[in-house]
Amino acid sequence: MPLFRVTKPAPEPVQVDFVRVMVVGTLVWAVAALVAVVLGATGATGWLPTAVCVTGAALGLVGINWAQRHRPRVEPLPTDAAPTDAAPTA
Repeated sequence: MPLFRVTKPAPEPVQVDFVRVMVVGTLVWAVAALVAVVLGATGATGWLPTAVCVTGAALGLVGINWAQRHRPRVEPLPTDAAPTDAAPTA
């Protein structure tokens, strides 16, 4: 008896704009860094959380750069578009 039994086909891949994902993530790290700075300044925490958040934001900037360089050169067709190589109907 197999350990895994596939009963349904795999779903279609979803088109994702990685630049938008990276920008949102970087903004979240930046807001967290601001909160960590306030908490560090008041003595509620040490400065390690601030360093972690700033590192996350810096890596997010690297991710934004990477995502912009690896964007698809041609925009994909919408899912409801008809194929262009179909034979014309008379």
